[in-house]
Amino acid sequence: MWHNHHSTKALATAHNIEGVTALANLPARSVVSDSTADRLHAKGRLLERQRGFIITTTMVLVFTVVFIGLFVGFSLVINAWVKREVVQDSVDVYVVDANDQVLGKAVSFDEHETPLVPFVDYDVTGSSGNLANYRVLIGVRDDRFTSRERVYYPDSTNCTGQACLFVPSTETSGDTSINSEGIDQISGTGGVSYQLATQAGGGAGTQYNYAIGSSSGGLPGQLYRQTAQACTVTINDNTDTYLSFWQSQRVSASTPCYTELIATPADTTQTTLRCGGNIGSNTCCVQGQTVQGPSGNLLCSDSCVDDSGNCACPSGYFAPGNNASGWCCPDGSDPSSSNGDCQQIAQTFFQPTAGTFIQAESVGGNPNILDSLAPPFTVTQPIHPDGFQANPAQGVE
Repeated sequence: MWHNHHSTKALATAHNIEGVTALANLPARSVVSDSTADRLHAKGRLLERQRGFIITTTMVLVFTVVFIGLFVGFSLVINAWVKREVVQDSVDVYVVDANDQVLGKAVSFDEHETPLVPFVDYDVTGSSGNLANYRVLIGVRDDRFTSRERVYYPDSTNCTGQACLFVPSTETSGDTSINSEGIDQISGTGGVSYQLATQAGGGAGTQYNYAIGSSSGGLPGQLYRQTAQACTVTINDNTDTYLSFWQSQRVSASTPCYTELIATPADTTQTTLRCGGNIGSNTCCVQGQTVQGPSGNLLCSDSCVDDSGNCACPSGYFAPGNNASGWCCPDGSDPSSSNGDCQQIAQTFFQPTAGTFIQAESVGGNPNILDSLAPPFTVTQPIHPDGFQANPAQGVE
């Protein structure tokens, strides 16, 4: 029994050892069940598809601090920008009329500290045929509009009627220097706007020039634009000739309408002379002989005879075009004068070069573009800076 017992135990042990050895030699798939392997493979494929990162508490804290900092920073920047804009608008000068209609922001001031507001004319065509959109600087005082350029009225002495302008950059034009006289009436001090010349060119034939003229002879003034039509000046031969001009920039308690003498009759100290016979003939009156004149008898002059003995007008006289019986007119008379009627011609101080003195038209037609704006004109006041900074602002750099 003992022998058999130990033999049986030995056999069992040997059998177990062989079983373990056999298990060790089995393939892996025999050790792990099929369902477990499938789950492992599926989890591996899922991890491959879901590549990413793990959000930790530290990362959440970092992002929170960064986003809060950015939000605070942006808020401070926006707040500072708003404050600056408010203060800047506070010191900017805007011009408004009596009805609180804003004319615009003043971009500069003239020598009288008049605010200058830009006006853009969109209703013009440039030299190339395209829209030009010219800019004009209009001065705005409390009761009127002003401009550097003048508006001329050659047909009246009260700044009414046909308006005319010189083309841009006209310092002098022919014998005319009136346009170069400034508000102090000294030649060369300037009634010329070079802002207009730089955008439209200058000289004869250039367009467009602008200026403030009268409102039917009065204030506050209207904006005029140069056309393409030449302006005609009529000179009176027998009387003084004046034109009027609206010099809006000049300081005046009333309307800035002024007159200028542009022509005077010729100085004819010698009277009409009749030499008796036809000019060029060999028959001429004898010195001292009385002949019939246009307004009475005239004495015949021996100076009517030239060196050849023919009848001729003496020095200081000329034979008019319609001359049949020895009439002589004093120099300075109209060459088309007829017998016994020597018409004087004026001595002219105003002779614009062709293409420089041009008719002007109302910008906007009728009514003028400025007619809807009512004086008195005012400017906006600075806003008190309390609440934006500790000390009252004296200006913005």
